[in-house]
Amino acid sequence: MIEKVVFHRFKKFKDKTIALKPSVVLLAGGNNSGKTTLMQGLAIWEFARTVLEMERGVAALYYGQTHQGFGISIDEFSPVNVPSLKHLWTNLKTQKDHEQDGYTLWIDVYWKTGVGDQRNLKFGLSLANDRLFLKTIHSTVPAGENIPRIAYVPPFAGIVDREQRHTKAIRRKLIGQGLSGAVIRNILLDLLESNQIKRADLRGGRPKIPNASLKTLREADPWELLQTILERTFSYGLTIEPFNDVYHSYIKVECFKGSRVKNRFIRYPEYTPRDLMVEGSGLLQWLGVFALALDPEYKMIMLDEPDAHLHPSLQKNLVQELTIIAEKFNKQVLFSTHSPDLIRSYQPDKILHFSGTAPKYLANDSHKIGLLAGIGAEYSPKLHKLQEVKKLMFVENESDVTLLKIWSKKLGVDFPCNIVVWQYLADHGERKRLFSQLACEIEGLVGISLRDRDDESIGTTALTLEDKTHPDKDGRNLYCRKWRRRYIEGYLLSGTAIGRSCEIDTQQIIEHVRNHFAIDITNNYTNQDEPEAILDARAKTIFSEHASSISATYHIDKYTIAEAMLAAEIPMDVAVLIQEIVEKFA
Repeated sequence: MIEKVVFHRFKKFKDKTIALKPSVVLLAGGNNSGKTTLMQGLAIWEFARTVLEMERGVAALYYGQTHQGFGISIDEFSPVNVPSLKHLWTNLKTQKDHEQDGYTLWIDVYWKTGVGDQRNLKFGLSLANDRLFLKTIHSTVPAGENIPRIAYVPPFAGIVDREQRHTKAIRRKLIGQGLSGAVIRNILLDLLESNQIKRADLRGGRPKIPNASLKTLREADPWELLQTILERTFSYGLTIEPFNDVYHSYIKVECFKGSRVKNRFIRYPEYTPRDLMVEGSGLLQWLGVFALALDPEYKMIMLDEPDAHLHPSLQKNLVQELTIIAEKFNKQVLFSTHSPDLIRSYQPDKILHFSGTAPKYLANDSHKIGLLAGIGAEYSPKLHKLQEVKKLMFVENESDVTLLKIWSKKLGVDFPCNIVVWQYLADHGERKRLFSQLACEIEGLVGISLRDRDDESIGTTALTLEDKTHPDKDGRNLYCRKWRRRYIEGYLLSGTAIGRSCEIDTQQIIEHVRNHFAIDITNNYTNQDEPEAILDARAKTIFSEHASSISATYHIDKYTIAEAMLAAEIPMDVAVLIQEIVEKFA
């Protein structure tokens, strides 16, 4: 498994070390943030490995090697498409700076072997007279040991109607030019021919393959797995006509619709098979990804926005299927994406965020918010509005804001309409961390975080409703506020307002609450001098969470009670908070 990559003077990465994780890792971030730079760097490392092995022999890659660099022209350079080889260097500066020799750009890959030993292989690049020289700078790989192979798949493009049989060098060049569609039939044919050889060996001259052997083949062979996933996902199958390079000039691949019947995928008789080229871009993108991902030659697959043509449900399916393959065959997949659906649903510690600083893995789900705001994705209308208005209010329930708006109207105050209300049940500490992530992306962001006191001591809340455990003096633009009463519903404990709202005699309401909940609501406490019984009253239970609650007995809700309150019946805590909301969000 590749553990890290070290870059020196490569494109955006003047000096950068990037750690990698097993299975499927999402690379996320804004445009031009470095996602493609990472993948192109690894593609060039793979290209250098191939060139040196072919031209200098595999010994040139092993520990203790000594050899001169090997030079190629830009026409022979195939891993990525660049107008000039100078574009591989940071700021196009290829001259020697502080390096010991003329190899001024290098890419160093570290990995663990199957038994846990660490290896690294470092290639240097030098440019002289428009020729690119490649050289092994350092290696800890012992002679005869396998070196991981890497495949780079740019966004799908370039499919042609007559795809010829290509050498691997031509395929690599076409993929490097962004024309992966031009070699998809070659890749599929390779998988099929390998499968046919295995089937012939398993048959061993018998009429059919033994059931046990066939089962094993279907669970492990790349062609068999590709067909199974294709059938399961699209209800499609593939047929490839036998290819003979003596008289065939192109590879013929067709798709057909069908369904699975008793472990066999049966073609619909009325469906005429169609050439691969006429299928939708989503299916073609999907096929290109899985054909390479299932190729046993490669241990790492790098996918540059493979979800670009896929519906959100297929995007998630793509990642799920790739994860199964990666874990089954011990592969790594780097998956560059701008998809908000994938980022939202994927585990945060497998999302590598590229921004202005070093790429970092997300620590928790809350960190996704700043990431998504940064890439401008349509993750949520709230994010877009937040970028516009820069005013945020965290609440435990959106019903809290509904009550505040009702009370504001009663007090003759215009409640701000240009704020983003964010329901988030976490405590103030977690909300601060989320706010900090958002503030990194949204300059000038201001927020208020409102919570019930619940079981915390009344001493933790000031008369201004400032949460003393999260004071304003910490320098953030997030102001943490906590109700003095246990719950926001505690400010509805007005016998006159409840009686008015349900047209019941006030005394009857007072007696009902006293008899069932042992709370006296005779007086309307509004001046922050309420007794402890009112401060700690379990108002949620009184209003809705009990068989004898106000709601169950009198068939009214908390909003109706709030609407029935007079301005003089609204407690000072509510007025203090509303005034601060107006001031902070002016």
